[in-house]
Amino acid sequence: MIFRRRPEEVQIDADVRQWLTEEVEIPPEYYGAPSPGSQPRYEALRCQWCQGVHFRACPRVRELEYHENGSVRRVRFWPEGEYDDSDVIWPELIFTDE
Repeated sequence: MIFRRRPEEVQIDADVRQWLTEEVEIPPEYYGAPSPGSQPRYEALRCQWCQGVHFRACPRVRELEYHENGSVRRVRFWPEGEYDDSDVIWPELIFTDE
C-alpha cells in the first residue's frame, strides 16, 4: 500500500488541475497510423510504477535492474512511508472538490 497525503493536506492550483484534465491525443502505435483517440493529460503523464504524476524519477523506486537488451529485469521499491511523495500528484488529488 502506498502512503498518500490526504486531499485536505494538499492544494493544487486550479490552472494545474485544468491542465492535467485537458484531453490530449493518444500517440499512434507506429508512424503513419491514426491516433486511437484522446485521454486526459494526467493519464499520459502517469508513472508506470506509482500511478502518480511527477516530473522526476519515481520516488517509490529504490532500484532498477536491467537485462542486457535494455528491458527491466527487476524493480525494488522503498517500503511504505519511507519515500518522499511530496511532489507527486495523485489522481484523487486532481479530482478532489475545492
